[in-house]
Amino acid sequence: MKYRLSILLLCILVLQALSVELLLGLTDSGELLLLDPVTGTGEHFAQMPYSNCEALASDPEGHLYAIVEGDDLARFDPDTGNSWIEGDTGSYCPVEALAWGPGGLFASADLSCEGTSELLISIDPNTGSGTTIGPYSEGWADVDGLSFTPEGLLLGSVTGPTAANCAFIMIDPNTAQTLYLSTLGVPLVGLDYSQEGLLFGISRPLDQASPQILVTIDPATGLLSEVGPVGYEGLVGLAFMTIPTASEDCSWSMLKWRY
Repeated sequence: MKYRLSILLLCILVLQALSVELLLGLTDSGELLLLDPVTGTGEHFAQMPYSNCEALASDPEGHLYAIVEGDDLARFDPDTGNSWIEGDTGSYCPVEALAWGPGGLFASADLSCEGTSELLISIDPNTGSGTTIGPYSEGWADVDGLSFTPEGLLLGSVTGPTAANCAFIMIDPNTAQTLYLSTLGVPLVGLDYSQEGLLFGISRPLDQASPQILVTIDPATGLLSEVGPVGYEGLVGLAFMTIPTASEDCSWSMLKWRY
């Protein structure tokens, strides 16, 4: 009995200081993939019952958000595998990128449904309702990735019709004013930083024939470094999700069940 109590106390002390960081990818058909940040390889994690999925993001508490059915905000619970729609973002069509940062949940969205111009919007994570911040100052038409840096700067990846038009930009989250940083050379869907400060993205080949590849991006230069092919197609976003390992229920059975 004393041995078991000692192990339990040790587990509690260790688990309270630890968290697990998972890198997840989302396909347009609603499949969540667990991505290996060392090799790029993806494997099935869960299936959400939605189609026309567009983007993925997580908040610091481990809540996972996705844009589904083109413009609805959905939430996924990793503990139960359940997902549900929080609400419609409004008249935006579609919503193509998500990022959580200072001030909450941000997205890139279109009002025309034609992809001719895009807006930066904020989204209420509890209702899904979107609010326009403004159009991108340089008229960027297809922002497929958003991520906040550890310092709170908002970065975006722009998909263009040619490699030269695929750009890396900085965005003012208060005004949607943009600053061109560099050419990426390939479209990137989804951007997110790891706890170690590495910026990851997923390439989407312009020729639609090459495999999608997990990459890291040097934010200072826009230079891409290949991690490896994901092994799946149709990826539209990625996000690091941090799951606290400590539980309010620190019973022996709960520790064994969860960990």
